[in-house]
Amino acid sequence: MSAEDVRKRLLREGAKARRAAMGPAARAAASLEICRRLASDPRVSANLSQGRTVAAYLAAANEVDLSQFISVALAAGARVVVPRRDGAAYSLAELRSLDACGLESGPMGILQPKAADGEWRVGSGEVDVWLVPGLLFDGAGGRIGYGGGWYDRLLAGARADAAKIGIVFAANFLAGAALPVEGHDIRMTGVATEGGGGF
Repeated sequence: MSAEDVRKRLLREGAKARRAAMGPAARAAASLEICRRLASDPRVSANLSQGRTVAAYLAAANEVDLSQFISVALAAGARVVVPRRDGAAYSLAELRSLDACGLESGPMGILQPKAADGEWRVGSGEVDVWLVPGLLFDGAGGRIGYGGGWYDRLLAGARADAAKIGIVFAANFLAGAALPVEGHDIRMTGVATEGGGGF
C-alpha cells in the first residue's frame, strides 16, 4: 500500500468518525439545512423546471439525506435521476417518486428505483446538475469518496457545462486543505454544507 493510499484510508476513517459522532438528530437537522440551501442555490434552482435533469442520490447510512430536496425538485417538474446498480457497475435511473412501492434495496442496503431491464438508463450527458455525495471535499473541488470509483465513472460522461456540487456535512468540508486526488478524479464546481459550502 502506497503512502497516498494510507493517507486516503486515514482521511476516510476520520471523516466517517466525525460524521457518526454527529448523531442522528444532528445529521437530520443538517440534512434539512443542506436541502434548503440547495433549493435556493441559483446553480441548482435554475434546473428545477420541466425538462431539466438533476442527478441526486438516495442516502446510505450517515450520509446527507437529500429526500426533502428531491421532493421539492419532483414537485417543481424536474427530472430526477439517481444511481442504480447495473450489473457490475452503476448507471443512472429516473426517480419518479420517493414512495416505497417504487423503490427496492440495492447494494449495501441503499434504496434504488425499481426498473425493468433496458428501459431505465439515463445517460450522464443528459444531466444538467449533479449532487454528488462524498466523505470529504476540499476548497478546490477535490473529492474523496468510499474508494470504489463509482461516481467518478458516472461523472466521466458528464457535460462540461453541468454543475457538479459536492454534498457533505460541514465537518468534512476541508476548505483550506488539498485532498490527495488523481488525474481521473472529477473536480466539483461547488460544495454544499449546512454551513454554506464554497465556490
